[in-house]
Amino acid sequence: MSEVESLKNKVLDTIHAYLQGLFPMAEDGILGYYSCDPRSVFFFDRFHIPSRLKRIAKQNKVSFSINRDFERVIRLCREGRDEWISEELVQIYLALHEQGMAHSVEVWQGSELVGGLYGTQFGAAFLAESMFHRQTHASNLGLLYLMERLEQGAFHFCDIQYANSHTERFNPVSVPRESFHEMYYKAIKSEAILRE
Repeated sequence: MSEVESLKNKVLDTIHAYLQGLFPMAEDGILGYYSCDPRSVFFFDRFHIPSRLKRIAKQNKVSFSINRDFERVIRLCREGRDEWISEELVQIYLALHEQGMAHSVEVWQGSELVGGLYGTQFGAAFLAESMFHRQTHASNLGLLYLMERLEQGAFHFCDIQYANSHTERFNPVSVPRESFHEMYYKAIKSEAILRE
């Protein structure tokens, strides 16, 4: 099997896994598909913006774009994380992006890319994968912009898989696996659009 055929098959496997509520991750360079219980999710009516971040956002010192430089965003997210964002996984996401299933948010200060994040879309479900920043708060501002655009675009929620000390400040909700699958399957049958 050629490398092109192998990648094509892995892209199809990844889409199939996502549709089952799984997510891809590389461990020691080996691609696998995982689930977690509970699942951490941002809901628009419960998403919390810390007061300091609100003040920074009002200063309006950065600008945002969607899908302007997807490959650069994912490669910057990969820096220091190549044990779980493998080059193979980068190629899969690039293929998903070409098919309209993966999106990026870029945060700019002038012409400099200072932060960003990427994730996948299936119907009205957005599944955030990773973020990076080269300037303090840049990725957080990108997340605020993403949540605003997702809500305007009729998405049902933003999945973040696992909560951590960074994302906890935004008030993610822990959803039991069975409940997550129920709302996820409903979301992927609905329509939504992510645009600037």
